[in-house]
Amino acid sequence: MREAIALYLRLISAQIKSKLQYRASFVMEITGEFLITFLDFLTIAVILSRFTSIKGWSLSEVGFLYATASLAFSLAQLISRGFEIFERYIQMGELDRVLTRPLSPFFQVLAAEVALRRTGRIGQALVILVISLAGLRVAWDAARIGLFLSSLAAGVVIYLAIFVIGAVTTIWTVSTTEFTNIFTNGGAFLTSYPLTIYEEWFRNFFVFIVPLGFINFLPALIILDKPAMVGLPVWLGWLALPVALVFFGVALLLWSWGLRKYQSTGT
Repeated sequence: MREAIALYLRLISAQIKSKLQYRASFVMEITGEFLITFLDFLTIAVILSRFTSIKGWSLSEVGFLYATASLAFSLAQLISRGFEIFERYIQMGELDRVLTRPLSPFFQVLAAEVALRRTGRIGQALVILVISLAGLRVAWDAARIGLFLSSLAAGVVIYLAIFVIGAVTTIWTVSTTEFTNIFTNGGAFLTSYPLTIYEEWFRNFFVFIVPLGFINFLPALIILDKPAMVGLPVWLGWLALPVALVFFGVALLLWSWGLRKYQSTGT
């Protein structure tokens, strides 16, 4: 494991050095990502400036949801670019080459590319998070800080699992980018608002099937001292990381099963 981590860091370091060879382009990409993503939050701010709150959630509280969802999603995108573009491996026959190398296919795809431009969105999420926290009255203690950090890690793991599952489906469908986007980009948008604004069946789907609710909303109920969602105990928020790890385990099982079912292009 230690050798794999060291190799991964060396590969990523090489990619970063390569990107920095064109610093002007690199800076422009990050700056563009930073500015464009502010439009997402601007939509939320405009809505709340007119209605003051959504289902009892203030602008600062919704900003907290938005920032944590965006931060988790951006961190996952940063490291999962290989799975995002996995359809190319199928279309170009590159998966055959991956499978013949003496390294784990999962590791190879994970280390294939790092989406450094996503650091712009990470920066934007951090800015919104700081501004939102300034408007909140949260009695931060060790438990709340631990819950916040574990839920952030859970969000990264959940989004990474979704990217892996989306990659597996391309073995049969060749291209499923738009389908995956429903749960990645769409999921980041969905979790930017309180889950209580959605229908019960919709909420349950994104808690018990695709656990996006554990990325920020359920932990936020505890952190912000908000009332529990109807039909669900508030302590569910403490299970964010365990649920994320189970979901990721399912994704890995599907990944292994998909590779076993893969039929070579023969080229």
